[in-house]
Amino acid sequence: MNKIITAIVLVGLALLIGCNAFMSKEKTEAPQYLSEIQVKLADWNIQPAEMYAKAGEVKFVVANDGIRRHSFQVGDLVEQKLLINAGATQELVLNLAPGDYKVTCEMQGHVDAGMIATLHVA
Repeated sequence: MNKIITAIVLVGLALLIGCNAFMSKEKTEAPQYLSEIQVKLADWNIQPAEMYAKAGEVKFVVANDGIRRHSFQVGDLVEQKLLINAGATQELVLNLAPGDYKVTCEMQGHVDAGMIATLHVA
């Protein structure tokens, strides 16, 4: 009788482990390349951390949800950097070539605190 109960428990555990492994697998969908991207700046992150844009004209709608002033800069395009007060939203339109760009808040110490994201343009 004990062997039957042990076998049932082991089968049950195997089923639970198998179901958990199956359900925890993330679906990998192809990214959607956009011409307008909604961005949220907070203290100390940029969301989304991975952005995907179509090559050409890209509009960024950037909301500062933090309590500090933040900047929004794509790559080395310093002359087109936004400075956004806490609670404010601004827009930036850039003409981007295909490639990967670093997106940052260039306020002192903010990159080191985690305010960095990646933009993929195709």
